[in-house]
Amino acid sequence: MTDGPALHGRLPDGRVGYRRLLSKGLPWVPHPVKMFASRMLGLRTNLKTERELARAARSNATIIVGPWLGEIGFELLYWIPFLAWATSRFQIDRRKVVAISRGGPELWYQHVAHHYHDVFDYLHPDDFRQANEQRRTKMGEQKQMLRTDLDEEVLERVISALGVPNTVVVHPSLMYRLYRRFWWGHTSRDSVCARARFETFNQPKLDAILEGLPPRFVAVKFYFNDCFPSTETNRTFVNKVVDLISQSTPVVSLSTGLTLDEHMVHELPDHQNISHLVEARTNLEIQSAIVAHAQAFVGTYGGFSYLAPFLKVPSIGIHSRPEGFARTHYDLALTAFEKWGPNLLRNLNVTAPDAIAELLAGARP
Repeated sequence: MTDGPALHGRLPDGRVGYRRLLSKGLPWVPHPVKMFASRMLGLRTNLKTERELARAARSNATIIVGPWLGEIGFELLYWIPFLAWATSRFQIDRRKVVAISRGGPELWYQHVAHHYHDVFDYLHPDDFRQANEQRRTKMGEQKQMLRTDLDEEVLERVISALGVPNTVVVHPSLMYRLYRRFWWGHTSRDSVCARARFETFNQPKLDAILEGLPPRFVAVKFYFNDCFPSTETNRTFVNKVVDLISQSTPVVSLSTGLTLDEHMVHELPDHQNISHLVEARTNLEIQSAIVAHAQAFVGTYGGFSYLAPFLKVPSIGIHSRPEGFARTHYDLALTAFEKWGPNLLRNLNVTAPDAIAELLAGARP
């Protein structure tokens, strides 16, 4: 998870807007002026967001939230808590809310939406991956700051399938605009917590799949990203740690064999994986069920490491480059999870002298 750039723009009357003052393209703007512009932009955004949500709540329309097309970490830590806050704050009846995501994470949305539609019910995974990559290239980032052609195509297909006369779309761009000052470092995490509601997920029920798993196990998922790059040292560390864990506890690898994003997965061929159990449409549903029944999760620090705490399972993320992740996300996650139990999320640097000992201790809660 990385921070996105500021948006550029003008106010409707043609004057240079607050977003323009915050742009990196104007280095001559004094810092106090930029901070004032940021506060004004924040006030305007808060009011606009609340007005849009209030209108949606008052309407008789079906409320579509999504489609979510981006990173798992932002979906778990920001988008779903934003929706939970919105439905509570504006007393939105969840029976008229339809959530759209991809990969089957219906469980994650059960407390905010009564209905769920999956992108893979409408697009083949290969077509989705290609279109999503085009969207990222055009936008210059993964974040859904605007409704793109892919968003519109998915929305059109879901609305057609719903067959309802009136719909209102709450798009992820609304959430991104609301929280951006926090990601810029212009405000504290309290500003997010004031407009987010963190709730644990219900326990999934996939008994047929769980029957084939050990009664006690550690779930693992390792991939390479900015904070844990693909190096021989990191690959050796992963192999060593997994072998040590497996000496006392069975290990289940959440390797799916699917290529749905840009992350390169580190395969563990000598350990049980779930590639034979999943397809694109169900991969997050099945991974959620397995994580929920694990005694701990160990994997690369990143978006997926946030899933286990939402299921009240301890999660240990690892990294080798502290500069490769945004501390703001980690601090918010710690604040959100601490009310559910101690040490639900830890982020360990594999270069620390005691990294292996601490990781092994955490994998045996």
